[in-house]
Amino acid sequence: MDIIRVYSEIDLTPYAFLFTYLILAFAIIRFNLFSIKPIAKERIIETITRGVLVIDSSLNIVDFNPALKAFYKNPESIKTGENLKLILKDYQVILDLIQSNEAKTIEVQDDTFDERKVIRIECIPILERKSSLSGSVLLFEDISEEVLTKEKLHTQAKELRQLNDLKDKYFSIISHDLKGPIFGVKELIHLTQSGIISQEEFMAMMPEISKNMENVAILLENLLAWTSSQIRGEFLQLSDFNVYPVLVQQKNLLERIAQEKEIEFILEGESEAWVLADKNMIDLVIRNLLNNAVKFSGLHGIIKMSTKITEQHVSISIEDNGSGISEENLTKLRNGISFTTKGQHNESGTGLGLILVNEYISKNHGSLDVQSELGKGTTFAFNSLLEQNLPNLIRLKTPWYPPHQHNPKVQVVGRNQKKLHHPNK
Repeated sequence: MDIIRVYSEIDLTPYAFLFTYLILAFAIIRFNLFSIKPIAKERIIETITRGVLVIDSSLNIVDFNPALKAFYKNPESIKTGENLKLILKDYQVILDLIQSNEAKTIEVQDDTFDERKVIRIECIPILERKSSLSGSVLLFEDISEEVLTKEKLHTQAKELRQLNDLKDKYFSIISHDLKGPIFGVKELIHLTQSGIISQEEFMAMMPEISKNMENVAILLENLLAWTSSQIRGEFLQLSDFNVYPVLVQQKNLLERIAQEKEIEFILEGESEAWVLADKNMIDLVIRNLLNNAVKFSGLHGIIKMSTKITEQHVSISIEDNGSGISEENLTKLRNGISFTTKGQHNESGTGLGLILVNEYISKNHGSLDVQSELGKGTTFAFNSLLEQNLPNLIRLKTPWYPPHQHNPKVQVVGRNQKKLHHPNK
């Protein structure tokens, strides 16, 4: 009783406060009640440029950062507590990624936006201490520009390899198809001067020499045109001209070669077919197509040339009844791949002419159509803009560029060759 009487005189309130403080201190230390980590984590997640999405094991949204909403067409649908199966019902590949319960990365192409988007999604499972899955963290990153750059580099590398292969091929052509005929003429002149062959014999060989020189001239023109377009680009001078006389002129130029096979030329269609194009390029296109028709025509062959006017274009068609083109070579031709075949009289070729035909028609805002059947012949038809498109072209506030040309040099002139428009002025 004396002990109780002694303690009853002591005030226990300070000790009670001390005991409470000790409990609070233990709780703060043990459970980080005043820790800055949760606030810091929240701020870090908000500043991450990649989209961050935290979900639980039932695929319910636990947390996300503002950047995530940029990856969805309907960002208002992303809310805490919403189930991801409903939000991503059209993206089964993402749901499969989450439900695999493995750390994986996939790339998804999203076509719901106005422009192409490629999104890289990384899934990071959240495991508890007993290795049971408690949720996942998804990281979303827009890699559209990266993918586009890689595709452009891949395309450019492929084109560069093709150009290098083409360059090597044309160097071998120069050494064979040009050197052979030129050295032959040189040797023939030397033999004539030396008296080994007579002047009569020399004159008898003139038709063959003339034919060889015609082929060399066409090859040289094609080589110069191709080299010009590859090295310094092409100056595109658009003018309105009648394409019908061009067909007549090119027919007359090739008649000497065609006489050997007794080929008949038939020219029909509109005699007033005015087009808007680069005349020099169209000249070369028609010359190559006609030369090709002569090359693959047999004895007494027929080559038909025609013009037809539609609402927007003039269609120029060149048809022969020669040997035709195989399906394999037609596929190569339509894909812009160079190939060579021998003519009916074993005439050699380079494949360069048709490459230039494709390129020049495209630059002049036209299209090329090829129909062919082995043993029956081939029809090349291409479109060129009508002359009536010229006023619309002049009214443009910015220069008109042909397709696939980023910055070609363009000049537009009228029938009287008066300059109407120049992009650099």
